[in-house]
Amino acid sequence: MRVTDIITGHYLKTGDQLQITLEAVDVENNRALWRDTLNVAALDMIQLDAGSEWAFNSEFNNLLREGKVSEAREILHRFSSNPFYDGDFLEACLQPEPPADMDKIAYQVEVAVLAETDPEPQYFRGAIMAFCGQKGIALRLLKTSIGRNYCAYSALQSDPLLAKLRSTPEFDQLLSAGKQCQDRFLKERNEKAP
Repeated sequence: MRVTDIITGHYLKTGDQLQITLEAVDVENNRALWRDTLNVAALDMIQLDAGSEWAFNSEFNNLLREGKVSEAREILHRFSSNPFYDGDFLEACLQPEPPADMDKIAYQVEVAVLAETDPEPQYFRGAIMAFCGQKGIALRLLKTSIGRNYCAYSALQSDPLLAKLRSTPEFDQLLSAGKQCQDRFLKERNEKAP
């Protein structure tokens, strides 16, 4: 793909099913190159890559979202030392008492994740930060991911990891930005549809 091509995505989770729409757009010529929609069982996605770091991370995140914190804690040992998955932070978060340097550990994750150009990890780390009580960092990461077109409007409303943020005034602003982002994406997609 050329630099002028953009790949966008939209997903909707209903129960244990994911509907994923991916699209490539030629910005220079203002036309859609391709678009595809997949319907898959969420757990099938993990099984397709069983044993990988991504699969362990996904399993961990699913356990947290299901409220199975002790089970999530048990699989932390499967994480590699790959800093992308923030094992040190996750381990610190799941301790009964956070360590004294928890804010420092969280800040290091924030800096690393914000350096990423892909907004998806920013959303997921933002959700984990919210779960771990790192409200300021969570809000910044989520705002950045939405600003980089990871709209997450449906996820903002339903992700259990965001429960602690939903009663804050800042969350309403995130939700509004997510809705605007999604509306913009859907409008542009429909206008450029072949």
